[in-house]
Amino acid sequence: MSATASSFHPSDYTIAFMRINHIRRGRGRPLLLIHGMGGSWRSWAPVLKLLSAEREVIAIDLPGFGKSPAVHDEVTISTLANAVAAFIEAQDLEGVDVVGSSIGANVALELARRGEGLVGAVVALAPAGFGRDRQRMVYQHMMGMTMGVMRALRKVMPFLTSRALTRFLLFRHVSARPMRLPARMALDEAESMVAATSFNEALRHLSRDDIQHGVPPRGIKHALVLAWGRQDRLCPTNQAELAHLYFPDARLHFFDKCGHYPHWDAPREVARLILDVTRTHSLVPLAAIAGDHAGL
Repeated sequence: MSATASSFHPSDYTIAFMRINHIRRGRGRPLLLIHGMGGSWRSWAPVLKLLSAEREVIAIDLPGFGKSPAVHDEVTISTLANAVAAFIEAQDLEGVDVVGSSIGANVALELARRGEGLVGAVVALAPAGFGRDRQRMVYQHMMGMTMGVMRALRKVMPFLTSRALTRFLLFRHVSARPMRLPARMALDEAESMVAATSFNEALRHLSRDDIQHGVPPRGIKHALVLAWGRQDRLCPTNQAELAHLYFPDARLHFFDKCGHYPHWDAPREVARLILDVTRTHSLVPLAAIAGDHAGL
């Protein structure tokens, strides 16, 4: 990784324009949601209704995931961010607040890093790739193994996701309470993973040292929160310390009894954090937002 911002110009991503599948819910100031590895816009189901009560929520499928075509290039954080940046321009969403999960959080951080008024406030839920070599290997192994199982058992996935025990086995790497996940949502996530054409290449690139660039102090103009579930098995909370070094202007927030996808385990708490952080474009005191959950 690099802790310094690299040069970037809007023209770098205008050529990356492509069709991005997305949905819109609610009314109000736009809020862009970017899902995690192997997911789709449906991954945000637990918080969609909560967020759209106050905002116009735009949830996208990253290129090569869901119903969006893959990029015509390597599948990296940079190329995925290029495509999302082009989508933001095409939809006249410059300055939009962004929430990302896992690899989607990396994309959100990259968009914030580029500046140029591209995005407003950002909430990054457990961005990937801030672990040491062993942690990255664990991440790749767990995600790769899960994908292998889902592909092998895709024909019986409706049955498997309808059972609490098999939901536990399939999703314990992302949820602290996988047995409580709705069967329909679990099936949607499994089907999204199996259909994700960019999954393998995106996972492979997460092993690189330069997947995420940072910014110097006072380099971010809007609110930026790095949020982790305390029971994250894929990206343990000690990665938050390194992430904070790369984004020193960010505020840290931790969700109790949550895994890698806190929006699955504590949707109301996550929605409340998102709405509070993005209510203003300025940097806000996290104590006023997070209460007793701020800090390690």
